[in-house]
Amino acid sequence: MAALTLDLVAAYVTPVQAETFLQEMSYQMKNFPILFALVTMLLVAGCATPSKQPNRDVSTSCPDEGIFGKIPRHSLFAKVKLDMPMNQVYNLIGAPTDEQTYPSSKSFIPFYCGNDEVRMDAHYKGLGRIVFSGANIHLMQVLRVEYDPGETGHSR
Repeated sequence: MAALTLDLVAAYVTPVQAETFLQEMSYQMKNFPILFALVTMLLVAGCATPSKQPNRDVSTSCPDEGIFGKIPRHSLFAKVKLDMPMNQVYNLIGAPTDEQTYPSSKSFIPFYCGNDEVRMDAHYKGLGRIVFSGANIHLMQVLRVEYDPGETGHSR
């Protein structure tokens, strides 16, 4: 089979053309390792460039995350900490007046495997709102605490 292929190639290509082709391929193959090394070094250098942004505290890294409003020390919300599980919050300060569950925008990202697909707002009348976030309704943690004494206790 290989001899038949070489005979067919020989019928369409002159020996000079074949020799020129082999010389060009040889030249290109000699430069391939240099080109490969150069591209690899550029990629590694681009990935290793330090970030010009200052190091931020975890609590301020996400604009949605944090504690908003000045919470008095005697308030029930003063006991709530970020990343606290929902069950622990409910055991600590009681059930909310109203709840609203909704998908976060990250739940629409294909192949997203993070833990911010579902959010739930827990409204406490006269205290404010606690926003929980998680992969599902059973694994929710505190994402944001909003102290608002004018809270009606009902989702809007």
